[in-house]
Amino acid sequence: MSEYFDSIVVPVDFSSRTSPTLKQAYILAMLMNIDVALLYVYNKNSEEKNDILKKIVDSKNDLSEKELIKRELVSLSAKASEKYDIKFYPVITEGEVAESIVEFAKKNEARMIIMGNAGLAHIHNNKNLTPAIGSNTSQVIRKAECPVLTINSKVVYDIDSILVPVNLNKPIEKKLNWAMYFARYFGSLIKIISIINVAEMDKKPEYEEMLNNIKKELNDNNIFCLTNLLLSTSDSSEIGKTIVNYAKENECDLIITMTQEEDRNNKMFIGGTTTSVIKNSENPVLSVTPQTNTDI
Repeated sequence: MSEYFDSIVVPVDFSSRTSPTLKQAYILAMLMNIDVALLYVYNKNSEEKNDILKKIVDSKNDLSEKELIKRELVSLSAKASEKYDIKFYPVITEGEVAESIVEFAKKNEARMIIMGNAGLAHIHNNKNLTPAIGSNTSQVIRKAECPVLTINSKVVYDIDSILVPVNLNKPIEKKLNWAMYFARYFGSLIKIISIINVAEMDKKPEYEEMLNNIKKELNDNNIFCLTNLLLSTSDSSEIGKTIVNYAKENECDLIITMTQEEDRNNKMFIGGTTTSVIKNSENPVLSVTPQTNTDI
């Protein structure tokens, strides 16, 4: 069993998003009493490198590119371990980025993966680009068997309020399990919302009763919960923005969402609402897949 078994996995690329992901990993690692594995995936065929990484590999040195990156990763891990007083393990693997992250997390039964939500193009101070999920992040969210926490730039130091948007026509147990997990540690308020469209207005009383039953069950288990049924006439991407705006207006620190079900090719995909939430949320978003283990 590896020394970073059952840890938080943080993929790093030495870009500006590295610092906030490390801070967020530290906060949650302290909560869970586990270590952090800093994972760099070396792909010699990739030409996508940020400015910091270019300086590392272009430095005059007899070491190979991979050895230079490994040395930098070891240094980063040592500094983080000293700064945060928990263990950050440096790990370097080789292959396709997303596949390697998912495989490493699965092999070591990672508690969760924490990574930035945007690709390098959006990190290079290009404010003219619309929000987008990086391709590697998108693939990891779809394929990982553990929850994936994506962050923009905002680090949450305390989780006072958790927003859980639910589709009452689909299973919600896994999302609620993780919401309860964080709520018990942080003493958080859970806010559960469900959004219906005009065509579903005849089911409003039924949905309200379902939400009240969820609230009662959580309150009976000493978890403070509020529920709200919202009406929307928009498509899935606009519903995602409605969720993000609700989180902002109601000062929610964390959003827990679920990727959609399997498609015809038996592969996981991210629905339009979840994609919009991840792209537009300033606060961290925890994505739970239907295949995520709920035995927390």
